[in-house]
Amino acid sequence: MAIGFKGYAVVSANGFIADDRGCMPEALRFEADWDYFQAALDAVDVTLLGRHTHEAAPNAKGRRRLVVSRGVHAVIQENASTWWVNPREVAPEAAVAVVSASATEVAVVGGTGVFGWILDACGYDAFHLSIAHGVRLGAGRPLFDGASDLDAAIAKLEDRGLNAKRRSWFDRDAGLELLILGRSPG
Repeated sequence: MAIGFKGYAVVSANGFIADDRGCMPEALRFEADWDYFQAALDAVDVTLLGRHTHEAAPNAKGRRRLVVSRGVHAVIQENASTWWVNPREVAPEAAVAVVSASATEVAVVGGTGVFGWILDACGYDAFHLSIAHGVRLGAGRPLFDGASDLDAAIAKLEDRGLNAKRRSWFDRDAGLELLILGRSPG
């Protein structure tokens, strides 16, 4: 059974997902994006995220989480809903299979290293990118390492076979757009 990896991120107009301390700034928080994101997490089998994101957002709904950290060995279970994986030791598909042998959809929610791990290791079936056109951060963490701006991040996804499938506005007045990139059939 194939596992589909779907990325979810909100990004500033200049391509950052977090500030220079690795924290998501208030300027990148939008109710419409949050509601869309929560519905997506409710629909997948496993959520894949980095340690900082895990620590910043408690797992109140008890969703199955796979937390990426180089500080663990292989895949270890913390509790009934949380597992940890070392990306240097285990492939994404194998790690997800430890969490759920029947998983078919995984939401990848960051940060930079996690997004890059999936991009390089197995690729995405889709990437849901919320773009805050009115927000520019002076410095910060990019969507992908080596992506100096938003265009470079999108180019990395396109280089891996994803194409723009849908563009729509979450909130035109706030300048928040949703860009969904996905694979073409065939």
